[in-house]
Parts: sequence; C-alpha cells; structure tokens
Amino acid sequence: MRHSEYLTADRYLLAVLVISTVLTLPYLFLLGIPSPETAWMYMLAAWIGNFIAVNLFVLVLWIFVRILSHLFPGRNAGA
Repeated sequence: MRHSEYLTADRYLLAVLVISTVLTLPYLFLLGIPSPETAWMYMLAAWIGNFIAVNLFVLVLWIFVRILSHLFPGRNAGA
C-alpha cells in the first residue's frame, strides 16, 4: 500500500475517539450525578453524544471544504 498524507480511516476513528473522550471528561464535574450506580449511564450517554457531534462537525467541515475547492480550484485544477 502506498503511503498517503491523507488521514486514513483508522487514524480518523482514533482521533474522534480521543476527542470524544476528552470532551466527555468535564461531565464528571458538571453534571452532579446523583448516585454512583447511575454515573456510567450519564457518562455513556454524554460520550455517545460527543462522538456523534464530533463526526457531524467533521462531516459539515468536509462538505464546506469540498464546496470551496470547487469554487476556487487553485493551481492544480487540471492535474
């Protein structure tokens, strides 16, 4: 397989997992979870929400960049 400078799927997934986990950590302090028995449910819900939000943000950013690249093709448009 040829080396590529693009972000591969496994690196993307790892980056999204790390970002989602880091964004979830403040919920430990902000939620004021009522009991330790239900804490894992709150954390899981927050982590899944952050995971979806990060993926949607990247998708919107990717679409925006694709639109801009079509509007302003640059020097290598014919290559």
